[in-house]
Amino acid sequence: MEISQLLLFLFLILTACREPGVDMITIPKCNLEKPSYARLRIDKLSSGKSLSDIFTNVELCYTKTSLIVNFINQGDFIQENNYETYNSEMWNQTVVELFIAPIALDVIPQAYVEIEVTPKGVIYASKITNADGTGKNNQHEFFKCTEIDFSPRLTSNLNAGHWSAQLTIPFAVIGGEGKSGQRFKANFFRVQMSKIGQGNCTPETCQYMAWRPTMATPPRFHIPQFFGDFVLQ
Repeated sequence: MEISQLLLFLFLILTACREPGVDMITIPKCNLEKPSYARLRIDKLSSGKSLSDIFTNVELCYTKTSLIVNFINQGDFIQENNYETYNSEMWNQTVVELFIAPIALDVIPQAYVEIEVTPKGVIYASKITNADGTGKNNQHEFFKCTEIDFSPRLTSNLNAGHWSAQLTIPFAVIGGEGKSGQRFKANFFRVQMSKIGQGNCTPETCQYMAWRPTMATPPRFHIPQFFGDFVLQ
């Protein structure tokens, strides 16, 4: 491993393993007249080995009833996901993902909500129980379709390699309340196909990206010790 790669790897490990509460992200109330967001970027391989060569900007704000999440995806000139049924195995192709739990900062969540959206606006939403924190023995409890109408607002420009999805996610789904001081732990991910019509992803054919890398090889997102800290303003 070259020195520059080693330094980056060490930096990513130190960043992911910071003590709870360090660099907590504050999510503001949504303001239609003067938009204000908390911002983060999905721009690292989930393995932590390097930065990714494409990225997703994420914007967050909240109302009394919902968390608003904007995924703004760059570098996708394919925009393909052939899973068209809610709560299907859409993570096998291009998708963006949010894992979130309302929980104290010094606790690693054993239960959280996983939400995914494809370039076509198809939604996956499930309550995850991950008792051992490894992601290898997860239990899933799917939300009903009537519970996960997150009012997805999609924009797309294939020629520019850009697509975005705005989701309105009720606190009734993710837990917690839309009030100042409410705390969450969360992580954000993206799976990106490299070729049209390639079928389901493998580590050789797709990029697996994270806001906070989970340091797992082959890629594994469900490691909640790497969730980051959030608080509502």
